[in-house]
Amino acid sequence: MIVDKDPEKLTATTEVTPRSNFIADSFTFVLDIRFSHREFTVEPGDIEVDFRPLTLVSESSEKTSGRLVIRYQLRCLENPSCLANKSYPISDIIIRYVNNDTEKVLIMRIRVEPIYISPRIDPTRQDFPLRFPKEPLVENNLIFFAGLIIVGFLLIVVWPLIRFFIRKRATRRASEEENTYTDKTSFLARLEYLKIMLANNSEPRLVLAQCDGIIADYLRGRRNVPGDSQKSLNVLQRQLQSMAYQEHDPSREEVTRKLIEISSVLVSDQEQYND
Repeated sequence: MIVDKDPEKLTATTEVTPRSNFIADSFTFVLDIRFSHREFTVEPGDIEVDFRPLTLVSESSEKTSGRLVIRYQLRCLENPSCLANKSYPISDIIIRYVNNDTEKVLIMRIRVEPIYISPRIDPTRQDFPLRFPKEPLVENNLIFFAGLIIVGFLLIVVWPLIRFFIRKRATRRASEEENTYTDKTSFLARLEYLKIMLANNSEPRLVLAQCDGIIADYLRGRRNVPGDSQKSLNVLQRQLQSMAYQEHDPSREEVTRKLIEISSVLVSDQEQYND
């Protein structure tokens, strides 16, 4: 196809071979420039081409007296924006050549017809590279499947181990909390601290509220509190609440007796628990 012709200057033609351009297949774009070698000079490096989104695979040129033929190997594969069943307009080809008499650089612009990429794969090919749109080209299936195996191994083996250690840690933390609740020494120490508070003129109602909280913590932490101990603690808890909300202020002696009763019940319950 002659796209630009001037007998006094240059003649440029373009051709695409083969005419059927299949996806992932290479084809040749030929630029044939003819000129008077006595008047003009044309070099391959003075020609600007841009075939995007097609990929330029290779380029070769052949120059004789008054003729320059350049062959561009193109392919629609590597660029993710190059898809099948679509025509791609090609940018104008710019040819810069020199007038030998005046040494002036002249410019010639060549318009190129759009190139259509067939949605089918060349039926004559048995082995061809394939790239899905917006997906990487998998060059080595062995690496791909090895990655799948590694991911599967991590999901099957490593993840259960991680869950095991998480559950073990949670169980240990729950056990530590339970030991904190059921440790007689810690509860008795808290009761002794309340006695010190009471001796330092702390508010009796505040001490009663703290005693109520200690009994609640103890009953919540112990799963199997003996019936007698649990009954005694429930009775003491109700008495504490009643004293805390009575009209007149409870005396320090009354509160001290309740502290002693609670301590006795906890000591008795711990002895039964150890037995």
